[in-house]
Formats: sequence, C-alpha cells, structure tokens
Amino acid sequence: MTEQSDSPSGIATGPAARTVRSGIEIAPEAVFPLLGSSDEYLRQLEKLFDADIHVRGNSITLTGKAADVALAERVIEQLVSLVGRGQAISTETVRHTYSMLTQGLSESPAEVLSLDILSRRGKTIRPKTLNQKRYVDAIDANTIVFEVMSGKETTVSTTGNTKQGEEDIPEVKTYPFQGFQRGILKRS
Repeated sequence: MTEQSDSPSGIATGPAARTVRSGIEIAPEAVFPLLGSSDEYLRQLEKLFDADIHVRGNSITLTGKAADVALAERVIEQLVSLVGRGQAISTETVRHTYSMLTQGLSESPAEVLSLDILSRRGKTIRPKTLNQKRYVDAIDANTIVFEVMSGKETTVSTTGNTKQGEEDIPEVKTYPFQGFQRGILKRS
C-alpha cells in the first residue's frame, strides 16, 4: 500500500485528511465473477464505500481514506475467496459481506456465505447472515423434538373470555386428544 497526501502543501493534516492508495492483484479467472455482468457488483461496491475503485485487467486500485480503503480491501478479499470456492456473487452477497465486516464480527463472511446447509436437485440452501449460520450450527449441535397431538374438534371446556380489572382475559378452549406422535431429529 502506498500513501499519498491530499493537502495542497503535500503534508497530511490529520488521519481524516490522509488519502491512501492500495493495489490488489487477483487471479484473472476471478475478475469477471467478482465484477459481474456490466460491472454491476463493482457499482455496488462503489456505492458502499467512500473510496474510489478502479479495475484494469486483474489489478484493482483503491483510493480514499485509510479506514475506507482497508474495509474495501477486506470486502474484496472475502468476495474473491467466495469466487475461489465456486460461489456465485450477487449484489446481495456484496451487501451481506459488507454488513458482516462493518459489524466487526469474528467469523469470515466467505465461510458463512459458502456453508452448504442442504443441497438437492442442483439447488443449495446457504445462510445469508451470521445469525442464520449460528442457528444452523445450534440445530446441528442439538436434538430437535416435534410433537403432534390429534383429536376431536369438540370443546370439552371453555374458560376465560372475561374482564379482570382493565385486563381482558382471552378465551381458552380445551379439546380431548386421541393420538400423539413424536418426531426426534438428531445429527448422526
């Protein structure tokens, strides 16, 4: 990374005034998937950052404030990693990657967004956020129990449907049940 000053005297006046330039070289086969058709993902990146992004061949040049350039480098690095894993990039992927990195989370967006939860008939389900990944990890680590009860739809008893003070008590109906089924999902 090379640093350049943006003050007329050639001397930076503080961290906010300092302009930096950084160059990133990526694999030639990763350029088109990273930029998208008609550079739509590049335009999405330019909207998200307060930094100039220029692409020539397989070289990306970032110019702007140090913090903006550093964040842009990290987002591009994660997107290149996703492309390297065979993932298709979308404007949504760009936004999710940016969001995860600006939240300061410890997990890599490339790892979160490339996790395959389920794959069937050419369709793959993946988490789109860190919380979705954590939810899937919790399901993997624990047993889930589903219980279904069935019976007649005739009410045995009804309570409630009254007012106590200023609070309305809702009606509660009790039904008899005849069948019970339990399903347990465990990770093997």
